[in-house]
Amino acid sequence: MFLPPGLTRQVRARSAGRGVGCLAVLWLGACDSPRSVNLTLTPIAQASAGLSAAPPSIANAQAELVRASREVGITQLSGPVVPVALAPSPMFRIGTARAARSAHAGPRTNAVRWAVDLGGKVRASAAIGSDGTAYVGSRDGRMYAIRANGTVRWRFNAGAPVDSSPALGGDGTVCVGTTGGRILAIDAGGTLRWQVKLGVLEPVVASPAIGGDGTIYVGSLAARLHAISPAGARKWSIRLAGPLVSSPALGPDGTVYVGSSGSFLHAVAPDGSEKWRFHARGPVFATPAVGSDGTIYFGSLGGSLFAVDREGTKKWEVPTGPFGAVISSAAIAGDGTVYVATASGKLHAMQPDGSIRWTFRARGGIESSPTIGVDGVVYVGSDDRRVYAVGPDGTEIWHQRTDGRVRSSPTIGADGAVYVGSDDHRLRAIGASPVTGQECRQLVGSGCECLCDACLPEFQRCALDSGCIEVRDCSLATSCLGSACYQPATCQSTIRGFGGLFGASMRRFGELQACLPPGCTGC
Repeated sequence: MFLPPGLTRQVRARSAGRGVGCLAVLWLGACDSPRSVNLTLTPIAQASAGLSAAPPSIANAQAELVRASREVGITQLSGPVVPVALAPSPMFRIGTARAARSAHAGPRTNAVRWAVDLGGKVRASAAIGSDGTAYVGSRDGRMYAIRANGTVRWRFNAGAPVDSSPALGGDGTVCVGTTGGRILAIDAGGTLRWQVKLGVLEPVVASPAIGGDGTIYVGSLAARLHAISPAGARKWSIRLAGPLVSSPALGPDGTVYVGSSGSFLHAVAPDGSEKWRFHARGPVFATPAVGSDGTIYFGSLGGSLFAVDREGTKKWEVPTGPFGAVISSAAIAGDGTVYVATASGKLHAMQPDGSIRWTFRARGGIESSPTIGVDGVVYVGSDDRRVYAVGPDGTEIWHQRTDGRVRSSPTIGADGAVYVGSDDHRLRAIGASPVTGQECRQLVGSGCECLCDACLPEFQRCALDSGCIEVRDCSLATSCLGSACYQPATCQSTIRGFGGLFGASMRRFGELQACLPPGCTGC
C-alpha cells in the first residue's frame, strides 16, 4: 500500500497521536521522518521506506491506517487494501504477538452487564469483532456469536467440545479448533466455509494464530503444528517434542513460537522447518508472548518464567516458587512490564530484567491469563470463582464472583466491558451499560455535545462507570459540587461506597465536572 506524500503530510499533521505518521512511531520508529511512508504489506510486511521493522499485526495495521486516514478526511488509499473495521480483540491474547495489551480501557466497577448460559463450561476466551459481537466456544460442543447486548446471534454445532479460543480473519471468518480433531472456518453469518479434519486422535485445544498473509497456525495434542491456507488447504505440518496445549505466537519476521508438553519452546520458520528449541525444564502449556524487541516470555509447569531472545538464548529465568507452576500466559505492558500468574494464585508484575515489582495474591490458583487495559489495569480470572481487576500498582480495584472456576482469559471490548467465561457455563460482560447519545443529553444537559467532543475518551469511560453515575446523580439531587457533596447525609453513603472523597469514582466525577467548559451550550 503506497501512501502518497500529500496524504502522509495531512495525516502526520494531526497532533493527537492517531495518524499514520505517529503509527510509524509505534510500529516503525520514524514519526519525524520528512519523507512519505511507502508500506508494502507482503506476507512478512517489510517496510519499503528504509524502515525494516514490521507491525505486530498486519490486519490491524491496515485497518488502523484506513481509520486514521478517514478521520482527517481521506476517503481513499491507493493500493490493494480493502478498508476493514478494527476488531478490539480478533484472537486469543489480542494479536499474533500474544502480548494481551488492549487498546481499550476496561470497567472501573464490577457491575455485570449480562451473563449468557452457553450450556457447558466456558474455558475458551472470547474474540471480539469490529461490530462488538463476541465469538466463543463452549464444552457443550457449540460455537456462539453473541451480540453486544447479550443476545445470541447464532450458534454453530462444532460436533465436539470447544476449548480453543477463536481467531477472526480480516473478512470476519471465525477460525477455531475442536477436541474432535477439526479446524473450522465459519463465516460471520454462522455458516461453515470449510473444515480441516485432523482426526479424533488429534484433538485441538490450542488457539489459532492468523499471520499477515492469512495463513492459520494451530497445534494439536498429537504434537503437530499445522499451517493452513486461508482457503483451508494444508500447507505444512511439523511434529514437535510433545502435545501442544500452548497456542502459537508470531515474531516480526514470521517465526512461529510455540511451547510443547515435551518441556520445550520451539521456534519454527515460516516454511515449516524448526529453527531451534529451548529446554524449559517442565512442560510448556503457556502461550509465549513476544516483546517489542523480539524477546519471548513464557512459563513452564516446572515453576519458572523465562525470557529468551530470538536466537533461542536464555536472557533470564525467574523461579515462581513452590507450587508455582505457570499455566497462564504472560502479558506485556507498554512500558515493558511483564505480568504472569501461577497455579499458586500469585500474579507477578516483573521488570523487563526479571526483577519482581509487586505480587498480587488471589484467593485461589490462577490458570486464566491476564489482559492489560490501555490504562494499565490488569484483568485475570481465578479458580476461586472470581474475576479480578488489579491496578498498575498491584492493588485490587474490584472483583466479581461467579459460580464456577474462571479459566477463560478476560477480553476487553471497545465498549469498555470485560468478557470472560466460567465453569458455571456462562459468558459474562462485566461493566455498566454504555449510555446512548440521548441519555447523555439527559444526564448533562445542553452542554453534552460539547462535552463529548472535548472529553472523549475520558467522558466515555466515566459514563460507563456505575459508581461515577451514582455519585453524579447524588450530587445533582442535592445541588452540590466537589467536596461539599461528601457532607449531605443523602450522599455520604453513596460516596463512601465508591472510595470516599478521594475514591476513584469521586475523582472521575470531578474530572467530568472540570471537563465541561462553562457556557458551552450551542457548540
